[in-house]
Amino acid sequence: MKLGLKERLMARTLLPQKSSMLELMITQRAFDALTPTPEEIERWHVRDVMDEDRNVTGTQWDQEANEPIEIELEGAAVDLIKAELKKLDEKKELTMGMVSTFDAFVNPPSPAVEEDKPETDEA
Repeated sequence: MKLGLKERLMARTLLPQKSSMLELMITQRAFDALTPTPEEIERWHVRDVMDEDRNVTGTQWDQEANEPIEIELEGAAVDLIKAELKKLDEKKELTMGMVSTFDAFVNPPSPAVEEDKPETDEA
């Protein structure tokens, strides 16, 4: 599944904090897969935004981090995130910051269909 950094960070917040042991094991693997690597953090200049009292109020990164990259997520993890997004949608609790994450998990783009290419005879 291709995700940009924003969608990866948002998806982490949608994973369950309490559940069965099996779901928590799936959650942990998904959390690890969605977490930026130290190399990504350095390359994209990922940093916390703090208020005057030094409380973290958000995260910033370079624009390059918005380019989707392939993230390996189990189908069960995708289902957990999708279910949470649908639940928030039903309760009308989605925010503007969740739109791209909702699209990535609930309305993913269809796989590209290869165009029919005419065969050529080369002799």
